[in-house]
Amino acid sequence: MPKHIALLPHQIRYFTKPSYWQYATMLTRIVDVGKNINISHLRQAAEITVANHSAFNLRFTQTSTEWSQYLSEKSNKTKIELIDFTAISKFNLPNNLSYYIEKQRINFDLKNGPLINFSLITTKKTNLLLVCAHHLCIDGKSWQIIMRELWSTYSMIDKGKVISKTPEKTSFDDYVKFVLNTDSVNIQKQMDYWGNVLKNSKNNTIEIPVDKTPNKNQLNKNKIREYRLRIDDGDFYYSLEHTAKILAIHPQAIAIGALSKTLYEWTKSSNLSIDFRSRARRCFKNHIDLSNAVGWCNTTYPINMQLLPNLEANNLQHLNKLLLETEDNSYGYELLMHYQQNKDPIKYTNEDSRPKISFNFHGNFDEILPSDSSFRLLSGPSTDYLTEQAIRTHLIDISIYALNRKTIFIWRYDERYHSIKTIEKLAKHFCNSILTIINTGEDL
Repeated sequence: MPKHIALLPHQIRYFTKPSYWQYATMLTRIVDVGKNINISHLRQAAEITVANHSAFNLRFTQTSTEWSQYLSEKSNKTKIELIDFTAISKFNLPNNLSYYIEKQRINFDLKNGPLINFSLITTKKTNLLLVCAHHLCIDGKSWQIIMRELWSTYSMIDKGKVISKTPEKTSFDDYVKFVLNTDSVNIQKQMDYWGNVLKNSKNNTIEIPVDKTPNKNQLNKNKIREYRLRIDDGDFYYSLEHTAKILAIHPQAIAIGALSKTLYEWTKSSNLSIDFRSRARRCFKNHIDLSNAVGWCNTTYPINMQLLPNLEANNLQHLNKLLLETEDNSYGYELLMHYQQNKDPIKYTNEDSRPKISFNFHGNFDEILPSDSSFRLLSGPSTDYLTEQAIRTHLIDISIYALNRKTIFIWRYDERYHSIKTIEKLAKHFCNSILTIINTGEDL
């Protein structure tokens, strides 16, 4: 019999409320696996990696009233589709890749699977492994786990070693049971934390400045755009990490501090809430082992922060403390909103009360694969599928990550409200604020 699993709050929201995630359904990564890749060994490595994680056996069915998920007893055979792009020029390669990725997106079958696909694309110079997975079974941290396992398994097979399945320390279904157990002291503590935060905090959901207001005919026609700022200086991100060590804080605290300065000068407000996207694993670290667990485990929660006109060490350290405190209780917000929504759906589903800006600090992708790996990650979250059909949950989405010794800032925005000139100015101010902290780190 198939094993039914309760849906997590963010999965329920995915199915019941149209949102950005319902259209950004597919997450992708592109890996340069080299010209001399052994396809048979790569196929074995992919098969073993997928078999290690129960989330890839999730299946979803819909009745007249609701969606449900269950673990399929029968796994799909892991295949690698071979694609020949050798006749395609370097100039036309990105467009052809985009077309093929879109083709993969529309082929996902939630009822029958598979929810992860592999394609080996041969170009004139190398082989590219394209991995596409549905967001319902994977998140950012899961990608790191999958990429490491895929390389280590391939490497061992290539050396003639016998590899067997390595089960997760905590399966996705066990994770769901733990998270939804409101009798758990840890879960109740997290929900109580957010209850107190929301009760005692001021309403920091201010209306951020807009350049224009859409007319009635434009209200249901998103014009999502993406502005990318890339820092090619290979030392930028490492300098960010070094400065964080000097100040005894996490690099994301520096990024949030720099963002707060940028938003202070833009909004002229001293307080603001932003939605922070978290891996949501730290809050369970003393209770369940999620070190090799794959699934959609991340969450989003608001950070009520004081905007900083000056970037001083004590301000950044206070911000770091706030980030750690909220992250330690991160999933409690998701659960509290879910249960409160059932009591008062109008109050707790009002999008006007949500922060208008979201922030995601992905970290350093160059650390995902070991230095001796012959695999090289070529893409980060900027290749995750995005469509203009998406109903925006935020006016501005900001992401930052490092890849191949380059630091990428991504600002996604709606052209109906903000001009490229405004977004470009904000992005550059944000980047320069980080540089200011890096250059004066020891003197702060």
